[in-house]
Amino acid sequence: MSHFDFRNLAYLEAAVTAGSVRGGAEVLNTSPSALSRQIAKMETELNVPLLERHGRGVRPTEAGTLFLSYFQDQRRQIETVVEGVWQILGLQRGAIAIALGRGFGEAAMAVMKQFSKTHPSVQLNLSFGSTDEIVQKIVEGDAHIGLAYNPPKDPKLHCNAAKLHPMCAITKPSHPLTTLSRRVRISDLVNYDLGLLPGKFGIRQTLLHAEDDEHVMLAPKLIANSDFALERFALEWDGVTVSPAFGFAAKIANGDLVATEFEEPYLRAAEAQLLTRRGRKLSPAASALLQAFKASLNVIRP
Repeated sequence: MSHFDFRNLAYLEAAVTAGSVRGGAEVLNTSPSALSRQIAKMETELNVPLLERHGRGVRPTEAGTLFLSYFQDQRRQIETVVEGVWQILGLQRGAIAIALGRGFGEAAMAVMKQFSKTHPSVQLNLSFGSTDEIVQKIVEGDAHIGLAYNPPKDPKLHCNAAKLHPMCAITKPSHPLTTLSRRVRISDLVNYDLGLLPGKFGIRQTLLHAEDDEHVMLAPKLIANSDFALERFALEWDGVTVSPAFGFAAKIANGDLVATEFEEPYLRAAEAQLLTRRGRKLSPAASALLQAFKASLNVIRP
């Protein structure tokens, strides 16, 4: 144990995060056999199994989970120290990790492009994911800044800016829902084909709360984590999907789709939020990007 190189736990982390040895090898740009050998070597050195097969994938053993937690904690502590040094020296360099939810990509990229011009030494690490994934990245310190739609309340999160974006039924202009003389109600959706995001997304979680409040159970015909698939579902299947209007802004702007707001207050109160971890001191560069988002990102500007 005294000669064990804990940096090699990156191999275990890659396999666990990807859910397979092959996927982890792709992330690290190595071969599956080489990754397997590294993990087997660690298991021999530690005299304990770290990884177990699970169906067609892999998952950490109890010991593997403990070692991964240690490895990730150490990495976060190093990042905190480095960020503190940057703060003291006022350095505008380093790397910033940004986690984005669906619908934020185009607007965020425009802000990041301008930021990169004035901060050429800063590397931007961008990831996309569900609301749950973004919150996890922020809370665990794997992302400095996050943009998410209607995230759950968490004392570890700090909301730096927020803007109301009511939930809408997204359809073609010719869809029957657009002819109602009132706002759409969630109970109206049971009469039409629905295409919805999976439950780990903020949109679906918000909709599930509304279903409970209104004693309605929706049965989607299509569940997809792809905006493209849901867009085609509305356009070509004459279906209904649910989203804030900014999620399909381009198609709404050119008239291919329309967004009809819901009646229920809970769905009308949903927000886009700019998130950081409460108490985390950002580097000067990360702080500058956060301010750029607050100043220029229309989707979260009041």
